[in-house]
Amino acid sequence: MKVILEIEYHASEWTIIQLFKIIKDLGVTAEIFKMERRTDETSAQQAPPNEFFSISFIKRIVGLFTNMPDDFSEIRSRSQEVAENRQIAMYLCRKYTRKSLREIGMEFGNKTPATIMHACKTIQNLTHTDKSFRTKLAMIEKSLTSHVR
Repeated sequence: MKVILEIEYHASEWTIIQLFKIIKDLGVTAEIFKMERRTDETSAQQAPPNEFFSISFIKRIVGLFTNMPDDFSEIRSRSQEVAENRQIAMYLCRKYTRKSLREIGMEFGNKTPATIMHACKTIQNLTHTDKSFRTKLAMIEKSLTSHVR
């Protein structure tokens, strides 16, 4: 069962972790795009913990960080910039979601599982050999995971 949730809660009643444990205990696969935490004077948007990141959320963060258009992951270009950013998004989807290689590939323009595995291996190799790339990836991951806290 796939459920898209929009949750509004009062800060003193529940913590985000408690809410996600409840959702997880229900056995529901949740892709949460927006979560608002209400306080007395303000409301702040919170992203879900990494095990609940959606592929579209990860693609959006990578696109924003790299100044790519919204549909960069489906562009058929093989230019280094587009391909590298697409591979980063595939790698992060594999790392931060529970989706299968096939499901990830479908979200990236019907890419095969082998393409997703190749992207992950390429990103891992680049992080071991290229310091500037490692820094770039770390900044993207920090941007992605900073929404959790």
